[in-house]
Amino acid sequence: MRESFLEFVTDPSKKPLPRWIAVSVQRMNKDSGDLLFRGASGLLVVSSDPANPAVTTPREDVTLACANFELLANASGIATCWCGYLGLVEQEVPGLVEHLVGVPAGHPFAAMLFGVSGIRYPRGVARDGAARIVYC
Repeated sequence: MRESFLEFVTDPSKKPLPRWIAVSVQRMNKDSGDLLFRGASGLLVVSSDPANPAVTTPREDVTLACANFELLANASGIATCWCGYLGLVEQEVPGLVEHLVGVPAGHPFAAMLFGVSGIRYPRGVARDGAARIVYC
């Protein structure tokens, strides 16, 4: 995915990249940081067809689908991260998401990165005997 992204955004036939994207691309090329994919092992992109008469809230639908995936993934021990940066890049480099995953231009989408977490959080809540439930 990373290589396909770099190939698409650095295509010389496209307009010059805005500085904030160009810096990200330079860092990815130097292997000094991946601001877009963050080293995630997977990328989930959910899209909706706004022309479908059965779909009344396409943007909300894709957001809720990603939120449900996030809950399922976290319950399964998989780390997730919303990838709103991909939407910002798509605004500047039209056709990127279609090239990467086949989502047609103009269709709302939401993206989420997932994989093994690079951070281990200590358990912050003591649950052993802390609550007492009384049934009446």
